[in-house]
Amino acid sequence: MADVKISELTALTSANVDASGDVLAVVDTSATATRKITVENLLSPITINKATDVITDLGTVSGATSITSTAFVGPLTGDVTGNVSGTAPAGTLTGSTLASGVTASSLTSVGTLTALTGGTGDFNWDSNTLVVDSSESRVGIGVAAPNSLLHLERPANDVGGAKLTIDNPHTGDSDYGSTIAFQAGTGVNGTTDTNIGNITCWKINNSDGSKMRFQTQPSGFGGGATALTIDASQDVTFTGNLVIGTAGKGISFSSTNTPVQSSGTGTSNLLDDYEEGTWTPTMTSAAGTVTVASVTAATYTKIGRIVCVRARIDYSTDASVSTSVITFGGLPFTIKNDGGYSGARLTINNQNTAHNYDGSMFGTPNTTTISYQSRSTSMSSQTGAWLGIDMTYVT
Repeated sequence: MADVKISELTALTSANVDASGDVLAVVDTSATATRKITVENLLSPITINKATDVITDLGTVSGATSITSTAFVGPLTGDVTGNVSGTAPAGTLTGSTLASGVTASSLTSVGTLTALTGGTGDFNWDSNTLVVDSSESRVGIGVAAPNSLLHLERPANDVGGAKLTIDNPHTGDSDYGSTIAFQAGTGVNGTTDTNIGNITCWKINNSDGSKMRFQTQPSGFGGGATALTIDASQDVTFTGNLVIGTAGKGISFSSTNTPVQSSGTGTSNLLDDYEEGTWTPTMTSAAGTVTVASVTAATYTKIGRIVCVRARIDYSTDASVSTSVITFGGLPFTIKNDGGYSGARLTINNQNTAHNYDGSMFGTPNTTTISYQSRSTSMSSQTGAWLGIDMTYVT
């Protein structure tokens, strides 16, 4: 082939190129020899030795099914599909989708994260600041192993303690507040979520303090019913009864011992009992026979350890009763066994004529009886008589 200037050579086009036959001369500098390569070889995919080759810059790569290497130098931009494994240097990952099994500790920044869905497995952000225990479906704040659906915990010995804030910003004078609502499944198979209670705290205007209200659902779920309200003066209003559920417990007045007793020593300020009821008195005589015709108005009231009883007994006696000891039994509570005696008042009406009988009447310690004795007036052969009992004693 004669020497011809390059500018005078005929250009190769797709129409006159023999891809498998036409060759290009290539100088192999390592062997100091001239070699050839066909056009077809140039247009074939590039095979990279993943054990030794390092990709430094491919520019824009399109149409490749896979690129494998032991290392990439520089950023990866555009959409990347398939698996990307290994340790990536600091740089920028851009694109519409990032799907990776990278652990949270290795993923230091993802830029602006607008959505995070479909994740599985446990999650721990910033050393227990936010923890997800996927195996138990629990969330923890400040705790590595949450023990409930939502578990908040502060460091040990933190005097401030864990605090949950529910805020409802508002300006103006109207009542405004926040509510914690409790729900549970009701209906057939519990498929309907129904409100079963509320705790509401709201401000009163802007300067009149606040109130707190506790509500429950009555039978039938007909709407929230207020159980109690705490006002700004810390007064508590109960809609229902205050029930003391444990014996020996009650209402303590320990902070109201004013004025203090002038002498003696106070031992308790606990009001632990209140009861109203009826009792059934009996009437017997140490001699002769007493017949009780009827008992009416036999009631008692117990406040703490003090019992007040009253009753009317209609009766008749035979000729042998005379001045013998009369015993009334059936007191609702046992009289305290402290060596003392509790006095009682007795009014007797015999055949429509009132009499105040002499003698003494008292409750017997450690019994449920009242003794009426030391009389000088006989109670023999009474008919249509009645008596009234009023007594206060200590249990």
